Parts: sequence; C-alpha cells; structure tokens
Amino acid sequence: MVYYFSSMIVEVKKRGINKSLTVFLSMIVILTCIILFTGFLILNFRTFLSEQTRESVYLEKSTLLSELSLYLKKIEYSLLESKLVSSYLIETSTPKELSDSYMNSKIKLNSDIHKIHVSPNNDSIRSHWFLTAKKANGRIAFTTPYYDSSSNKTLIDFSTNVYNNKGYDIGVVAHSLYLDRLAREVQKHQKSPEHQIYLLDYSKNLIISTGHKIDEADLSKYWDKIFSYSILFTIDNGFYIFFTPIFEKNFVLISKMPIRSFYATTNFFFNKSFIIPAAIFIAVIILVSIFVIWLMGREQRKKERIEVESLTDPLTKVFNRRYFDNIIESKFIKMKAAQKPISLLMADIDLFKQCNDTYGHSAGDKVLSNVANVLMKYARREDDFVTRLGGEEFGILLIGTHKEDAIIIAENIRKDVWKTETQIDGISTPLSVTVSIGVASLIPQKEHSFHMLYETADKLLYKAKESGRNQVCY
Repeated sequence: MVYYFSSMIVEVKKRGINKSLTVFLSMIVILTCIILFTGFLILNFRTFLSEQTRESVYLEKSTLLSELSLYLKKIEYSLLESKLVSSYLIETSTPKELSDSYMNSKIKLNSDIHKIHVSPNNDSIRSHWFLTAKKANGRIAFTTPYYDSSSNKTLIDFSTNVYNNKGYDIGVVAHSLYLDRLAREVQKHQKSPEHQIYLLDYSKNLIISTGHKIDEADLSKYWDKIFSYSILFTIDNGFYIFFTPIFEKNFVLISKMPIRSFYATTNFFFNKSFIIPAAIFIAVIILVSIFVIWLMGREQRKKERIEVESLTDPLTKVFNRRYFDNIIESKFIKMKAAQKPISLLMADIDLFKQCNDTYGHSAGDKVLSNVANVLMKYARREDDFVTRLGGEEFGILLIGTHKEDAIIIAENIRKDVWKTETQIDGISTPLSVTVSIGVASLIPQKEHSFHMLYETADKLLYKAKESGRNQVCY
C-alpha cells in the first residue's frame, strides 16, 4: 500500500495534478480509513486485553491454586513432623510406649486433624490407611473419604511410609483429616452452578468435589498429560477445562467451567463494537478500491488507445513506419536465436501518383485503404504484421515463413489487389490498381542484420518496378 501510494505521488508529479488528482484523493481516503481503523483496533483491543488480564487473575483464583496449595502444605508439614517423631518412636518404643507417646501429645495435632495413627511393620494392624501408604511406596497417599461416627464428620486418611536413619521402611504414619475446611475452600470458589471443581489424588481417587460426578472420559483422555504440565488447558464440549497438578504432583485439581459463564465480555471479534466499524471500513475500502480500479482501468485503456494510435496509420489502420522500426530488430533477433526464417515483402502501388492526379486525393485514400485490407488478409499469424512504410509503400513481415511460401503469398497478394475494385465518386467504372512486390527471405546468421533484409527487399521492389510493374521479384 505504501509503495502504491508513493508511486501515485510520482505519477502526479510526472503527469500533472489534473490527470491524477481523483486517484490521488482516493488513495488518501483509503489510507485515512486504514489509519483510523488501525487506531480503533489498538484502542479497543487494549481494552479487550485488559479484560482478558482481569479474567486471567480470576482464572488463577478460580483454580484454587494458592489456597489449596497453602492448606495442603500445612497438612504436609504436620505429617512430615509426625514422620520424624514416629521414626524415632517406632525404633525405640514398645507398642504401649508408642501409644503413651501419642497420648502425651509428643506428636502435636493440627486443628484440622482428628487423630494420628502410627504403626510399625511388625504390628498386626493392617488398616486401609496402612495398606494405602505401602502401595504409595514413599509418596503421600490419601484413602477415599469416609464417615466417622465418633466425630460425626467426614474424614480422610493422609498417610506415608516411615523410614529409619538407614533408609529402611519401618512403618506408617497417618493423619485423619477433616474435610470440612477443604470442602469450604472449594465451594467458595464455585462461580456458577455448572462450574465443576474436583480434587483427586495421583491414583484418581476423588478427594473432594462441588457435587458433580467426575467425568471419566475427561480423566482417561487427559490423565497421561496432566503430570507433564503445570497447567493443562483445553476446550471441550463448550467447557474450559484446567487440569492442575499441585502439592508435589500428589494431587490433581480440575476446574471445568462453561465458556458462556467464563468471560464477563463477549469475544472481541464478535461484538458490535468491532463488527459495525469493521463492516463500514471494509465497505469503504471496497467501494473506493472499485472506483480506483475502474478509474485506473479507464486511464490504462486511454493510454493503450493513444499508444496504438501513435503506432497506427490513421488512414489504412495498419501499423506505421515507427512501429516497423521499433519491432523489426527484435523480431529479427528472435528468429536468429531460434534459427527460423523471416521474410519481408515490400509492396508499392503502381502509378499511384497518376491515380491521385487523375481522380483526386480522396480516390487515392480509398485505394490505399483497399490495398491495406487485402494485405491484412495475408498476415494471418500472431507475429505477422502489415505496416505502411510511407506514401503508397507497404511492408508485410512474415515470421517463420520460408522464401518459397513468401513468394506464393506475394503472388496471391498481387493477384488479389489486381482483382480488387475501388468505387470512385462520379466515375461509373470502378478503378483497379496493381502492385509491385519485392520478396526478401533468410534464416538469420551471426553476420546478418535486419538492415540487410530491408535493403534486399527494397532493391527487389525497385527491380519489379523497373521490370514493368505488377510483378513479384525475389
């Protein structure tokens, strides 16, 4: 666009402001529209991006990362503290001493923890939390939530293996955790009834949810990818879904929210503030562009017409001498490269001056036009052309035509011109004229030039004139 605009300025300077003013002003209109629309996009898109930034902040809050991570970290510290104390107690205490240590609160309880279980490997206890920890093989494991009748609350066992100072697995420590606080943290971030939040452990055990049933299809589709990302984001069936590994990747938080409730604003490219200005902008550009194309087309056609007129003889409508001088050298070089023949016929109307003196110049003009029409019939191929070399002299350039064929064409032209009658005003008998033709033909070689072809045809033409006219010399 910038290149086109600069070229238009050059064109205005070259051709004058009156001829190009309309096109120049049209380009100003298009550029103004582009600048205004670009400014509109920048201003409105900045607003749109700020909205998206606010939504990103909301997204971070809605995934519960900060709240749940802090809460679970606190529980982890309690468990790790219990693990350190338990390691010493399991090795040094009898089962009764171990029980007394618990009762004497050597292992302190967090406010969210209901009770602590400690069991060495040689103990006969094989509870659910014990087996779950052993399967976890060193990772922190959760049991599925269960109802505790003594506290009248839902609990979950939070367990891990205990190791001695030599690294041997010597037992298990577990905390029974109240789920009330965790449930409240989840539920307070639910933004709509359709917003689904789930917390699962690494074994796909559901820890807490907002009441919706977990979609097994979503889990099986994305589970293998979850632990490779900090946040796995996808769009599926009208939902934004975030899979977030947290707490040393021991848990997965899933937030599944309908797209329609996620954004406070509509999509930037599908709202009235964008569509209406965009439609107006596009309409203006199209209309102005159509006008410019039409105007430039008209100018081009005018230019081509002027160019054709400058290369065409106005009386006979064949090419003039200027065109012949411009084109013959390039045609000659082309045939030299291709090693193909080129033939030039030079035809002169016999006794034309006498015709003019006897019947007048208007009669002579008719004769010239009729002869030119005859010659045009024999320039059949695309590269062949007829030119008026001057006065009553014509040239017929035949590209790729051998001498034998050129001679036949010349004879046919001579006969055809002789048979052609020209009706002269005020004279009852039609006028017939004859032509003399010189034929030059060659396959251009390195030492040849188009001047040789022209001079040969010219000499043969004069030979035909001197030999009695109305004949072909070659």
